[in-house]
Amino acid sequence: MARPTQPPRKKALVFWPYPAQPPRTGTHQVQLADLRALQKLGYEVTLFSSTLFPDSSGASWQLDNIRELQRKLGVAIHLYQGGLLDRLFMHRQSLVCPEGWDQLNTPWLLEEFRRLFHGQAPDLVIVHYASWGKLAVGDEFAPALRMMRSHD
Repeated sequence: MARPTQPPRKKALVFWPYPAQPPRTGTHQVQLADLRALQKLGYEVTLFSSTLFPDSSGASWQLDNIRELQRKLGVAIHLYQGGLLDRLFMHRQSLVCPEGWDQLNTPWLLEEFRRLFHGQAPDLVIVHYASWGKLAVGDEFAPALRMMRSHD
């Protein structure tokens, strides 16, 4: 007799711009609670972030912090390593439109997020902060439920 098969796990792709470990603020705590809640709901979670955006204290992603977060929560972490082109783009956009959010959404960051989305085909995409909402804009994201998460 064949064993019953487990249904495929739902997948969630979550964008969080700042280093999440160690948690320093209430916002960090909310974000970590969201990741735990998704797991309890049966989601396989991938956290997408970038080295481009240090948090308000100036902290950046460190390998030890990534390992600790993976150990504590069991989430996959995909870290986009921003480079010189990203920084030049952000600087140029900040001069053109200082109040705009386009400076945060570099073409290479957007492409990396899309590549990860297509590779994983998640059921749910959550983008923390409206500033990065452009990450999940487009018909290609239609198969997934998309959510914007704000803490302010």
